[in-house]
Amino acid sequence: MATVEIRALCSNLTSSLSTSCTQGKSYTNCTVSLNSGVALWYLTSGASARPMVINVLSGSSKTFYKNSSFPVIQYILAKGSNDNPSAGGGISTEIGNNTQFVATECVLQTGVRSFQSTVIMGDYQETQLAEWPVLNNTVEDLGYAYSFTPPWNESLGAKENQTFGLGFEAWDSISVFLEFLFAGYVSAFSDNFNFQPSQSGGAYATADALEAVFYGNFSGTNCQDTDQLSCAIKNVAAAMSKTIRDSAFTYSTSYQPINFTEANTTTGKTQISVSFVDVHWEWLALPVIVWVLGALSCVCTAWTTRQAQIQTWMNSVLPFIFLHLDGDNIVDFQGSGNESSEPQIMGEQRRNESDSKGYSLVGRDDSLEACLRMAKKTQARLQPGP
Repeated sequence: MATVEIRALCSNLTSSLSTSCTQGKSYTNCTVSLNSGVALWYLTSGASARPMVINVLSGSSKTFYKNSSFPVIQYILAKGSNDNPSAGGGISTEIGNNTQFVATECVLQTGVRSFQSTVIMGDYQETQLAEWPVLNNTVEDLGYAYSFTPPWNESLGAKENQTFGLGFEAWDSISVFLEFLFAGYVSAFSDNFNFQPSQSGGAYATADALEAVFYGNFSGTNCQDTDQLSCAIKNVAAAMSKTIRDSAFTYSTSYQPINFTEANTTTGKTQISVSFVDVHWEWLALPVIVWVLGALSCVCTAWTTRQAQIQTWMNSVLPFIFLHLDGDNIVDFQGSGNESSEPQIMGEQRRNESDSKGYSLVGRDDSLEACLRMAKKTQARLQPGP
């Protein structure tokens, strides 16, 4: 799958910080700043301080990322000032000449990313195949603010010479959003503590964004960076990338016209798991042979009994005759047929060397032919004795 992606690039600017102090009548005001002009200050007495400041700049010689397509975001933080969310304005008393300060610069960068996604046992995973951050020198489609033409083929989810782009409206909206959202500072003095946007009439969520950066716990986002701004901007970039990627599937629910929303922001192929049955006849040979032999045995038995004009064993009452021959009891049964007969079966207990029990039919021929003749002539009904 290939899609337009927004990723966050961050760099540590702590080594570029400079500190200067100004002596007043009853206080000493110290300022910690970057070359770009982003700065925070504190009073050495602990009466007042700005523990954090965030500002948005355009890429220039005074920033680390000089040729960025989106505004550059810089921040300075008094290390340890955000450890206790309940400290409030008392944070200012903990900031002094021995406080360490950290600075970071982040920027959003657009590009094209090819990846393979899988879902195994409900677990979603992505494997990156390639990425292409190189901008086209010329824009053939004037609807694009930035465009990319990666040298890929369908194996990476894109057609040959396929162009991906970011429209002017999308670029302008993101830029304005960043300028208002990440521009402000934290103010702490006496019993007062607040998150203050630096732009008058700023975005509705600026104070919330400042609080999220200052106090946010990003341990659950698998962020490996040690500063707050890097984790926050990377989460913002991931959310934007997901929105762009999902727009290829959600455009049908948009209020925008069809020709506006059918942008090819995501291309690729989807593969699904399909269950199939592979039959190996050699595995079935033995069961089939046994089943065929059993069926032939049943057919042959039925044919033989039919030729003999007797019932087959499965529906004959003849086995019930021998059901109670398990002791010294005498079982009598009567039958009627072409010949008058009253056979009697008597169980005789005989002891041999192993003290086993044996039974015999009194006055009967135990051969198979005799049993067949009797079965033809006799309709037996079991009459258990007392």
